[in-house]
Amino acid sequence: MVSKDLLPFACLTIGVKGGGWPLENIVFESAITHKTITFVFNKSFNSSHPDYLTAVENSDKVLCMAIVHLEPGDYIINRIEFSPTVRNAVATTEFDFSREHGYRFTILPNAANYLGTLTITPDWRVVDSVLVPSHYNGKGKFAANFVVESTQVRDKKWAEDMIPGLTIIAAVSGHIEAF
Repeated sequence: MVSKDLLPFACLTIGVKGGGWPLENIVFESAITHKTITFVFNKSFNSSHPDYLTAVENSDKVLCMAIVHLEPGDYIINRIEFSPTVRNAVATTEFDFSREHGYRFTILPNAANYLGTLTITPDWRVVDSVLVPSHYNGKGKFAANFVVESTQVRDKKWAEDMIPGLTIIAAVSGHIEAF
């Protein structure tokens, strides 16, 4: 059962096209106070984890829906980290938005805020060459293309199908915006 005491919360889906890695953490920044908030996730693909749903879409995109409590307000996505496996060891792969470009969204009070999907398409040739154990330095940074998709209706249904009691929670469709 979902407690209304957890509201508001954000449902943000991260898609990785062409492959998939377990989501490690997401760092948000308050657009007003500039305080950063880091959410650390379970390092496995496990659909029963309460704040991290996973699925495969069209056989070529792995979806990770992070469901996190945030106070009402405006936020910026600073960084997303994944933990791919490199020959039986866990590595960290980071996409840092704080320097180049960014994505923002608004959280409204007393509701589940479905924000849509940020799809990441890495250059898999570069990823494969960097994640070779003999060359890997512990943290990978890769160029990638980023696309914001309006998947709020799909995400709401997905979350409600997976989490008992979520259907009684007020829902709003927010959106991720590039800046």
